[in-house]
Amino acid sequence: MKNRKRILFILFTGISLLFSFSRADGPANGNTIESRIKHPAGYIRQPVPSDSFVFYLRNLPLLPSGSKVKLYNGKEKPYQQGAFAVVDMEIGNRDLQQCADAIIRLRAEYLFR
Repeated sequence: MKNRKRILFILFTGISLLFSFSRADGPANGNTIESRIKHPAGYIRQPVPSDSFVFYLRNLPLLPSGSKVKLYNGKEKPYQQGAFAVVDMEIGNRDLQQCADAIIRLRAEYLFR
């Protein structure tokens, strides 16, 4: 079976505004961003059209909770504490995706589908 590479889904200010969420207080459950990352008490997650980029991001498949972030070469990223969840996405075997590249790729994958 093909060895799946992992990509760190980096949340930064611009993307976090799309979601309006915070980390869950309890164990991280769920197979998508929307199901694993709960919104704060007293808030609601805004409904969005199912063909929107926000919907696409909210429903990205995640690896099981506790999965390690791996680099393009299959080695574990040294700093694991910065990752809350790992998106299950093939990234190839070359060092071609950095922070902004990952976001550009996600947008391109959405537009391509």
